This record gives sequence, C-alpha cells and structure tokens, in this order.
Amino acid sequence: MGPKKILFIGAGASFGARERMLARPPLGNDLCRWLKDQAPRLAGNHRLIDLFSSIETAQEILGRFPNEQNYEYLLGKLNRDDRVALSRLLQISFTDLLKRDSSLDLGFRSVPDGYDQLLEHLKFDYSWAVISLNYDVLFEEALARRHLSYLYPHFPLHFKDTHVDKSDLYVYKPHGSINFFAHDHHIIYHGNEPRDPGEQMPTEFSYDENGMPVPNYPIWFAASPGAENVLGRAHSSATPQPVMANYTAGKPTDVNEKTLALVREEALELCRVAEEAVVIGVRPIADATDDPFVSAFFSIQYPKFRYVSPSSSDCERVRIFQKSGDILKEGLIAYLSQ
Repeated sequence: MGPKKILFIGAGASFGARERMLARPPLGNDLCRWLKDQAPRLAGNHRLIDLFSSIETAQEILGRFPNEQNYEYLLGKLNRDDRVALSRLLQISFTDLLKRDSSLDLGFRSVPDGYDQLLEHLKFDYSWAVISLNYDVLFEEALARRHLSYLYPHFPLHFKDTHVDKSDLYVYKPHGSINFFAHDHHIIYHGNEPRDPGEQMPTEFSYDENGMPVPNYPIWFAASPGAENVLGRAHSSATPQPVMANYTAGKPTDVNEKTLALVREEALELCRVAEEAVVIGVRPIADATDDPFVSAFFSIQYPKFRYVSPSSSDCERVRIFQKSGDILKEGLIAYLSQ
C-alpha cells in the first residue's frame, strides 16, 4: 500500500522556513533581480574558479537584459542554450556554498530550519509522500537530518536503480531539481525501431518487457546528497545538463521532458487516492495552461485538506476549490507556532 498523505511545498515554504535567517531563498517574483545581484558576487570569488565558465556565461546573458525584472519574460527571449546556462547558475546559487567560502551564504546553507520543525509538527514518517516544486534541496536535507531515507521516482541515485517496491519516502519534483542531470546527446527510442529524426527526443525513457518505463542511467540521475556532488557536475558545458523546468507557461524543460511528465502523472495518481493533503507556500494558478500540474492538484477533492500561505488572495483562490478545507492565512513559522 502506498502513502496516503501528501505534503505539497512551493517556493513560499523554503522562503518561510528561513524566516529567522539573514539570507533566504528568493521567491519567484524576485528571482530575476536576485540572480543579477548574485552573479557578480559569485564571478569574483576565486574559491569558485572551477565554476567560473558557467557563472561567466550566465552573467553575460543576464547583462544583455539590464532592464528585465521578470524571469519568465527573460526566459521567453532566450534560446535553448541560454536557458540551460541560467539553469546552471541556479544549480550553483541554490547550493550550500559555505563549504567553499564561509562568506557565501545565499540562503541555502545546510542547517536546521523551519522544515525540521515542520517534520516534527506533522510527525513525518513513511506514510507521507512529498511533492516539491522547488529546485532547492532544503527539504531533503531536513529529511536526512531526521534520518528518513528518500528517493526521487524516475531519477535514480544508482546505476540501473528503480523506485518500484522500495520502502523509502518518495519525493516528487515535477519541476525538476538542482541535483537532476541528463546527457542531452543520448537518444533512447520507444520500442525496437528508431523513430524518424524529426520525432526523436533526447533522453527519453524506454520500456522493459512488461511495458513499464525504466531509467537509462546515466541518461538521467539525481546527484548524491551534498553540495560538491552538485557543483562537481555543474562546472562546464561538457557536463550533464540540468533537468529543471523553465519558469514559463506550461513549465516545460529543455532536457528530459518525458521523464518529468512521468513524475507529474505518478504524483497526481497518488493525490487522487490520498486521504490527506497539506499544502505550504504553493500559489494556486489562475490560468491552468501556466502550470497544468498545480492546477490539476488543486482540482482534486481531498478528504482532509490544509493550506498554509500568508497571501490573502492565494487563500481565497484555494478556498474556491477546497470549500471544506482548512485554509490558514499565515506563514510557515506562524503555523508551526500554534
């Protein structure tokens, strides 16, 4: 029997988990300005010399658009290579860089935070599954501190690994993650015969004899926990490419779109049979085409539902879909203080 309780977290959860810290992760509407502020700081640090090429490339791209403050609009003006370069900068920036330089606290240092309190508050165990829209791994680090083993469905940590029949806690990341990687030059076909060149998609999953999708390591994988495992793969254009959904309508990705689609479908299947859902820091979507996954999640009726956000407008919008749910207009720390 699979997990019957769902924890769904978004950028507001990571932001709220670090409410009492000087450096905090950026929210989506501040991401463009935040990256423009951090890029020069990273480029000038000699302890990141192995990452300089990636940082310099992203900094040059950001410099072409000095007046653009909206990250979604910025991505809409870029080609695929430029979007991938900015995803690399996100991988670097959203990692615990204090292990390289004690002055580089960008809000992602690996220390106890509000997520630890949340796990205690919910009495978190293997009866839960997690859906995280966040690129960062702050929540996963809290799981590790609580000695809860977890895995990413369809993004294996080990050679030819699979999540089927494993007892670990499932962490679904439908928008990808800073520690998801893929080789975009590999082609995997569905079935025995190659498709026409125009129909080929890089790094697609294949199927076993039972028709089940299987990973094709090292076509895609999740880096083992730890900042150096991420930074070690994000240092040049020759490395595997980041699997991170673009912050644009539909939330597509430039690599492994088929695999992320599988993650999204499987996560929604769990939601449809869930007995309880707790949602923290996820903005409801006014236009379903902007993020079909989020829209589909909120359209499901849950026997027990709780939504936590300091935004009045977000709370009112969620109330339209979850009329009998518990809607709390407060931040994460305030919620945990009850």
